[in-house]
Amino acid sequence: MSTTSHDNSDELKAALARLIEGESEPQDDALIAAEMREDAALFEALREQLVMDELLRQEAEPSSEVFVEAVEARLQPSASDEAFVARVEEALPTAHRPPRWRWQAPLAWAAGFVAVASIGALMFVSLTPASAATIVREALKAHSALLDRCYRVEVRGERDGDEPPRQESLLWTRGDAFWTEIRGPEQTAPWGRDSSGSVWFALSPKIGARLTAAEVPEELETVCELRSVRLETLLREILADYELRREPATPETDLIHAEPKVGAAHAKYSSVLLEVDAGTHVLRRVTLHRAYAGRAVAVVSFTFIHSAMQSDVSYSLEGHLDPDGVVLDRPSGRGRRAQVIAEFLRLMRVRGTSGRAPLQP
Repeated sequence: MSTTSHDNSDELKAALARLIEGESEPQDDALIAAEMREDAALFEALREQLVMDELLRQEAEPSSEVFVEAVEARLQPSASDEAFVARVEEALPTAHRPPRWRWQAPLAWAAGFVAVASIGALMFVSLTPASAATIVREALKAHSALLDRCYRVEVRGERDGDEPPRQESLLWTRGDAFWTEIRGPEQTAPWGRDSSGSVWFALSPKIGARLTAAEVPEELETVCELRSVRLETLLREILADYELRREPATPETDLIHAEPKVGAAHAKYSSVLLEVDAGTHVLRRVTLHRAYAGRAVAVVSFTFIHSAMQSDVSYSLEGHLDPDGVVLDRPSGRGRRAQVIAEFLRLMRVRGTSGRAPLQP
């Protein structure tokens, strides 16, 4: 382009680079259009470069070997820009390879630089592992969706090792709401926590009780936490109060180990291990080392089984009572409700080995 001054040439190079990167500025359009009117070769080269750019975005599979070899070819003193393009073309599926062309100045400089930078950025992102905190944030986002997920809950003593679980149950979760069952030899009692934080339970289809978050006594809160988990709340607490570390894992799974930060006085767990599905970011398994009064008391694991639709009422007391069932809440008075709470705690304590029976999700 003989009519283009040195300054205009530099401006054109910068405008072409921004165009190919998808970051054009308002004044770029007029400059590029004027140059293409004067130089048909520039028009054709730019068109083909944009085709190449789109193919690279859609079809090229990131490969560190291909990128390194392409850059080596680009940096060889005797090689032309065309050698770099040829190496990239070899990485594309045969049916999608674009036609070859000779680069036109000043497009050669701009497009060559952008191609190297674009593929380099793609390779950098694909080869750089996500941080532990990023993985936990992605898991929090996944579990914020109101989907129903079923987990197998196993409770062991801190020193039980591989012994069979002392207690076992199925837990349904939807955000921070959950419901599960106590299964005994002669009685099954559903219970859970709704989206407002209230704890509820049904001793039978005829009677149940509900306590607001402020009413839940410490003993009941403790046994609830040993047998359930509010996944959204757990993940937020881990991000705020725990030191996170990635553990070696498989391409399909991310392992995150968490321990309380120094001074995190309210941390409920001495350690946490999260197994996160690398594709969906769903928690496949959560292992909690529950601490109480400064000492380890139990190891609780939650293993993902499947997702399935549950009715909204499943997460409420009314969904587990007969139409004429009695709901005992704060207006019901303390006497009868206190007796029902005491009976529920007794069931929690005397479950024995009944929880080891096969469970059906």
